[in-house]
Parts: sequence; C-alpha cells; structure tokens
Amino acid sequence: MANPFPLDGEKFLKIRISVRMLKCNFSCNYCVAAAGQSQVSGIDYSRGTKRNMWGTEQGRGMARTAIEWAASLPYRIGVRYDVHGEPFLNADVIEDLIWLTAQPNVAFVEVQTNASLFRKRLPELAGLIEPSRLKLFCTFHHTEIALDDFLGNVTLAADLGFDVVVNTLLATDNVAVIRDALTRCAERAIPTSADLKFPGFDVPPTEAMSDAVDVDKRARHFLSADPIEELLAAGEPGLEVFRTMADSGPLGREIRFLAALLVGLYGGKGRLCSAGHDYLIVDNWGDVFPCTSYADTRTGRLGSVLDPGFVPALREEVYAPCQYAETCHQKEEYGNLRLLREHRDLQAMSLNCVCGEGKQVDPETLFDSRMALLETARHNPQTSRVGRPAAAAAVPAG
Repeated sequence: MANPFPLDGEKFLKIRISVRMLKCNFSCNYCVAAAGQSQVSGIDYSRGTKRNMWGTEQGRGMARTAIEWAASLPYRIGVRYDVHGEPFLNADVIEDLIWLTAQPNVAFVEVQTNASLFRKRLPELAGLIEPSRLKLFCTFHHTEIALDDFLGNVTLAADLGFDVVVNTLLATDNVAVIRDALTRCAERAIPTSADLKFPGFDVPPTEAMSDAVDVDKRARHFLSADPIEELLAAGEPGLEVFRTMADSGPLGREIRFLAALLVGLYGGKGRLCSAGHDYLIVDNWGDVFPCTSYADTRTGRLGSVLDPGFVPALREEVYAPCQYAETCHQKEEYGNLRLLREHRDLQAMSLNCVCGEGKQVDPETLFDSRMALLETARHNPQTSRVGRPAAAAAVPAG
C-alpha cells in the first residue's frame, strides 16, 4: 500500500493525542476533568486550580513520548493536542506546542483553550513559532469570563496570525449571551461553532471500571440524561436553543452537522466512519486506537507509542462500519462519520470546518427541518440509548 499521506502531499492523517493535563483557572460545573478526578480521589475538584497539573507522575513523560512518536511517523499529520485543563497554564504544554509546530511532518497543531491567558502568553509565543500552524479552538465559558474580555483576547490572537475558532455551548440558561457572542464574532469574521452543552455526568464507581480505563476521560461519556430530550421537555426555552443553532452561521446552517451529532449521540452499530483510515487517537497510556470509543472499550488496539519503530497500519478503505453501539465518546469525532465527512473541509480538523453550499436559507425553514430530523432520530428503532452502556443480561441458571 502506497503512503496515503506523503510528506509532500496535501492530505494529512489526523491524530488526537489525549494527555492528562488537568489544571485550569476556570471552575465550570460541567467540566470533564473535575468530574473524573473528584470521583477517583474523593476530593472536591470543582475548582480548576485545585486539580493536579499532570494527573499522575507518568503524565508528563507520556505526553512528550506521544508527540515525539507522532513526529517520527512517515505521514503528514495534523495533531489535536488534547489537554483536560487550560493549556496556557502549563509551561510544559507550551514547550510541546513550540516543538510540534516546528516538525517537518506536522501540518498544524490544534489545542482547546478558554482564551483567558492569551494576552499573557501569545505575543511572546507568536515570535517563537509560525502562528498559522497553531489552531486555537476557543470555548466561551460565560460564567467564568466576560464576553468583552473573551472577544478581546480572541481578536488579539487572530491579529497575531493564529488560526482561531470560537466554540459556544448552548443551553436554556445562556441563549441570550451566546447569541450575542455569535453575532459579535460574525461582525469580526471569526469562525464559530454553536454546540449543545451536554448535561451532567453519571460517573461510575472506580472499582467497577477496568484499570485500563481513564476515569478523567470516561466520566463524560456516561451522560446522566439525554440532552435532546431535556431541551424538548423545557418547552420554548429549549426550542430557542435549536433556533439559535439554526441561525449561527455556516456551521449552524449545515443540517448535516446536526445529523452527525444525532448519529453520534444515539449510536447504533454499522454507522460508516473513517476512523482508522485517516484518524487515530493516542490515549493517556500511549496506546493507539482508531477512535476514542474504541480506546475506552479497549477495542481494536493498533499498538503503542512505546513500541520501538511502531507505525500504525492504516485501513485502506476510507469507511468501515462502527462496531460500537452506544453514544460516540468524542464530539469532534462525529466529523469522521460519512454523512458529515464528505461535506467537510478535509484540510482542517475541527468540526467548525463544514463546507456549506453558500445558500441563504430562512432560519424558520432551518428550524422546521431540524425539528423533523430530531423526531426521526429519536424514534429510530435501530439507534441505541444515551448514557451508561446497559449491563449484560444475567444468564439463567441451568
């Protein structure tokens, strides 16, 4: 098989590297890292500043090993360096970002951030790297930072040459401020993503989980409720969330994004996905899998970054049917589903990069089509259920 991602080509292999960097200067009540570490330790880690910097003694070393492995591959790659805290709090993470963006096989590096430390960190960082090779996926947490401050920081990053996307998390209690954020980003020509804020997490007991499962990650995969059902049950405030999504720019107007979100949320085996062909993840222990759901269930392990000379064997076929029936474990991976991937900008990694058809569609028409799609997805007998996987049925006594 010829190299599908040659170093001098345009295509790239997407690699998500999950690292145990947990510390944060925000204290969002829906935080993944807080839920996981609090459950494991028995200590209240709702305050982000109380969380460990690297989670475990091995955390820092494994993160560096993983990025060095990625840079050694014979493929052109795009890396999502996925921390579970605020990356710009951590000098080690900044060091890794500088090093990664300079590697010859790395097309770009993407990092999630709350944007609060941009004025302190980015001016110096812009002088050390090529800013356009670092993509900043900036989530607006409206309870933690004022919108004016957030937008000022994001605008500074864009002016310095960084590739910026503003991500928002919609819920019934924040529609007004999110609409304001989306409108003001549009005025500044800043790309946006209007996503649903998922409800709380039903965190399973540590003793009920395998030692090979990272609770810091997995806590969020067991949703305590169906977010679609919660919005519909809320009446008009919930419907306003869907209206906001339908009127939130190119991504909101792309109905395929909602379709992919519903397929990922409600599951069902057999959904065609490109993970394993042009997408891989490295988990916190250095194991390599086609996707996060497979990693969390220890399915389809390809190898380890600790294995000398390991180069993962990529599937030649673009799509294969998913063998996991429950809620897809990583929202960003919904973009690997065929129904969305074939309409995405494949030169980018974030889900904001959907190629819309450029048509102006009436928001009410969009809203109606979304509601019809929601009803179809909720009542599809082939879909699975949201939340913790069902317990295995007891075998009758012989």
